[in-house]
Amino acid sequence: MRQLSVVRCLGLLVLVAGVGIAPHAEAAPIFTVPPGLAPGTQYRLVFVTFDTTDATSTLISTYNTFVTTEANDSATLAGLGVTWTAIVSTAAVNAIDNIGTPSGAVYNLGGLEVATSTSAMFSPPLDKRINVDQFGNTVANNTVIWSGTHSTTGDEEATRGLGTSTPELGQVNTGAGWLTNAQAPNNTGLHPIYAISSVLTAPAPEPGSIGLMGLGMAGLLLAARRRRAS
Repeated sequence: MRQLSVVRCLGLLVLVAGVGIAPHAEAAPIFTVPPGLAPGTQYRLVFVTFDTTDATSTLISTYNTFVTTEANDSATLAGLGVTWTAIVSTAAVNAIDNIGTPSGAVYNLGGLEVATSTSAMFSPPLDKRINVDQFGNTVANNTVIWSGTHSTTGDEEATRGLGTSTPELGQVNTGAGWLTNAQAPNNTGLHPIYAISSVLTAPAPEPGSIGLMGLGMAGLLLAARRRRAS
């Protein structure tokens, strides 16, 4: 089911001779805590999988396992300890039910808000594209994505869920086409999938950071007093 790109396969072959498999290097930093979030704020993360898969399976668990494996290929995402699910529909399970609709905004791994909530994702346009993979690579606009899902309901798109003979395809954009763009000619093509995390909570600053901020403020106040005294 899971397919590796040619470049990635070559990279893995180099590591074979008794060295073991090394984690995939991240192409660019990814944001697991979006900038500017207040401590305690709840949110979710979304990404496009680096690897591709076909859409022959009728089981939603197949696609959830695929995106979980993809997330765990990134040391940064693996360290979060969250659950990852696929934004796809099959004949038996709709995407909106698979991923749930808790409160809290949704962000891509570039730190940009995609939607104000999970539910808002199904009221396109999105605020920003889901266009970063788990390694920080920017995915080209209009990259084809397996979906099987209607963009405004989150349900299976007209009996075109994954596992059917001609599933629905999405594209990396902000309009309704992010999920509902075209009917695939067959289910054997290889495309990435959108993955979404369970709910995360923005952490409070570490005590050491707070202490450094306090020292910095004290230094600024002292300097200001000396300037006034002089």
